[in-house]
Amino acid sequence: MKLIYVASPLSGNVELNQHRARVYCRYVKDKGFIPYAPHLLFTQFMNDEVEQDRKQAMIMNAEMLSRCDELWVFNDFGISSGMRVEISLAGELNKQVIYTSLYDTEYYNDLKLE
Repeated sequence: MKLIYVASPLSGNVELNQHRARVYCRYVKDKGFIPYAPHLLFTQFMNDEVEQDRKQAMIMNAEMLSRCDELWVFNDFGISSGMRVEISLAGELNKQVIYTSLYDTEYYNDLKLE
């Protein structure tokens, strides 16, 4: 089973963006793959607004991306600077990058907080 690195925005409305990342992970799981979203995991014990934590998280992201089979870029709401770094690194690692949107799927309404 493929391990999919899920790239979506975190900064800005963090609560909403984490909610969206959970929807993206559910989508990846429903497609039969294992989702990996570092911005859901690392924010449990690191603060993205603290420069040292963010730098360390980006290093850990790079290591985990090297272990994933593909990078899926969910671009329903734009591509953040962190996502651009992940896309660039995926290219360096010769990982397949898949740009996707849930706009025309039954998941799209779930991207909004209730």
